[in-house]
Amino acid sequence: MATSSRLFIGNVNYETNAETIGHLFETIGGVDYVKISCKNGRSLGYGFIEMADVESAERA
Repeated sequence: MATSSRLFIGNVNYETNAETIGHLFETIGGVDYVKISCKNGRSLGYGFIEMADVESAERA
């Protein structure tokens, strides 16, 4: 059982942006925050997403 609504997302296509990830996860539940990790302006292929609640995070 999850105790946090923050999720790690990995293996993200380097061309995918935070807005696209947010729209995808909104089909599961509310999304508060999406961060794609970057270095020198380029995606590193992973990030984090904060869902609105623990239940949404568990469904994701």
